[in-house]
Amino acid sequence: MYSEFHTKASALDDSFLKGLRTIFKNKPISIIVEEDMDETEYLLASPANRKMLESSLKSEEGYEFTIDEFRKYSRDLMRGKNPDVSKLRKVKIPK
Repeated sequence: MYSEFHTKASALDDSFLKGLRTIFKNKPISIIVEEDMDETEYLLASPANRKMLESSLKSEEGYEFTIDEFRKYSRDLMRGKNPDVSKLRKVKIPK
């Protein structure tokens, strides 16, 4: 089983540990801690992402989607998948 938790250091209290114990019971677990990048830092960290974002900012067209579609595509992108956007509605971006 794989679980990923994103939280602030200040939220690591007894209830967080109790929650982990409840989820994993008496199984051996590994805990790895790393500092999260904010979304902008993450997106600009890769030269390919930076180029794509800069190009997108200059574009006169974009996509319109629901919050559920946004969540799905965001999850796919964060997992390294290349989401199929062909079903999304293309719209003109007002300048």
